[in-house]
Amino acid sequence: MHKELYFDFVSEDGSAAVDRITNEQSDTYFNYQYSSSDLERDRMMVAEKRFETFNEFWTTFVENKQWFCLHPLFIHPEQRPFIREKLKAVNWSSVKDEKWQDMYQRQWNKVLNGPATYYKPM
Repeated sequence: MHKELYFDFVSEDGSAAVDRITNEQSDTYFNYQYSSSDLERDRMMVAEKRFETFNEFWTTFVENKQWFCLHPLFIHPEQRPFIREKLKAVNWSSVKDEKWQDMYQRQWNKVLNGPATYYKPM
């Protein structure tokens, strides 16, 4: 089985990664692992979900209407054009603080334009 990182991001209350998995029969799917924490209750939740395509994952991802406020750490080069197009439709003015708008946009641009080898998670 071959595992390749496709998308990695963090938020205020958790983190997540999407890996493309290729099994011995050369079938591929996307494995989404995520964690969230509730510091007030001292709880942490870790879960996984399988998606047959990256588009299936993306449909679930953007159910969070503020998805663009998450902090991406890595985007696989194959998905960068797709995500660039999705970011063009974002209403950045929905983030009231211009400094935060700018910070979110800079982070997406950094990750979308960085070399594919810059980020090596442990």
